[in-house]
Amino acid sequence: MTAPRFNGEILDIRLSELSERIGTRLRGDGDRVVSRVARLTQADSSSLTFLGDPRYRKHLADTQAGAVILAEADADAAPAPVLISDNPYLAFARAARILHPPEPVRGGIHPSAVVDPEARIDATAWIGPLCVIEAHAEIGPGVFIGPGC
Repeated sequence: MTAPRFNGEILDIRLSELSERIGTRLRGDGDRVVSRVARLTQADSSSLTFLGDPRYRKHLADTQAGAVILAEADADAAPAPVLISDNPYLAFARAARILHPPEPVRGGIHPSAVVDPEARIDATAWIGPLCVIEAHAEIGPGVFIGPGC
């Protein structure tokens, strides 16, 4: 499996790779590429969408999505390749995290944070504004401590 590639801010991934990573069964063109997630009614050919609630099934036939995550029972009604899951909500959440990864934590301590000199903070951790870090605290690599904590 090759790693997804970044194209500016857009992450492109082949459906075969995405299906493997999120644990779904692929039906359709595994070489098709998607780069973002979108609602069923707003998706385009580069979008991945999902059908989890049967109330939205009426929109499935008209979707322009590049691929749809859905349950086996709905697969035949999709006009695009499908990623079949017993839990489309969970599979979509996993896919969204792959297609829209969180920003990496950048190390640093905000000037308004109060850090006891006896605290140990890894250089890659981020300590947000108005945080208080007590004596003997150990903050590990890549930890993100949000504002006011």
